[in-house]
Amino acid sequence: MKKLRGKASLRRRQKVVQALLRIASSLDLELDDPVLTDVLISRLPNGTAEQVVFGANDAAKYLGVAPKTLAMWRWKGTGGPPFQKHGSKVVYRRSDLTSFLQATQRTSTSQRPA
Repeated sequence: MKKLRGKASLRRRQKVVQALLRIASSLDLELDDPVLTDVLISRLPNGTAEQVVFGANDAAKYLGVAPKTLAMWRWKGTGGPPFQKHGSKVVYRRSDLTSFLQATQRTSTSQRPA
């Protein structure tokens, strides 16, 4: 088997990870757990894991919210993670989702957002 190098290798590995996520989703495996997603993504080379992009449905599973919630956040323009639009397709970078989770972390139900 040929060893891919450079950007072609990165794109190929990202496509493989995204395909694995779709397969796991179609088999009703729990992808709500970011640990499982992190295990799949950790197979990417150093420095590339944060560049992985998720579609809206996969991003919703990663965050543990409904896809409609993400759509509402995009529509309102507040409360959700940053996203990118490529034509009609909406994508989220993994690094943005991770930052969003860290920013919304609380230690008490009475704690206000930072």
